Amino acid sequence: MAPPKVIGKKTVGVGTHVASKFLYEVANKGGKEIGAISGSTATSQHFKTSSIRFHLHKFVWLGSISKDVDVLAAGRVSSMRSIKEIFERKMEKSGSVPASRNVHFPKLSIELLGMKFEIIHGYKCLDKIELSIELGNSEDVMS
Repeated sequence: MAPPKVIGKKTVGVGTHVASKFLYEVANKGGKEIGAISGSTATSQHFKTSSIRFHLHKFVWLGSISKDVDVLAAGRVSSMRSIKEIFERKMEKSGSVPASRNVHFPKLSIELLGMKFEIIHGYKCLDKIELSIELGNSEDVMS
């Protein structure tokens, strides 16, 4: 018996929501096509992200190729010196697209823990967030 054949397909510029939408609407439903989507896709449906056009409970989870660890640290311009302070006053948090982990993590922290983040949206990518932190324009570091 021959081993199963796997044919990789890379689609340049496709984010996790576009890939999820493809798997949900277009891909063969017989199990012949699988895809990798980010963990933030699961929380996107909870936050009613407008780009979500699929139901996550209809996907079959096969496994994870990585374990994510989220870290929050105050940047050098922040006056925050303790995690306790985020429960008492707002901390500006840089965010990119609504479906990214750098937006979902603080949103979950607000909803579940009562932390006081003010999410600053609009950064195109993580490099821009890192540059903002290095220049002293942002007070957060979260990855």
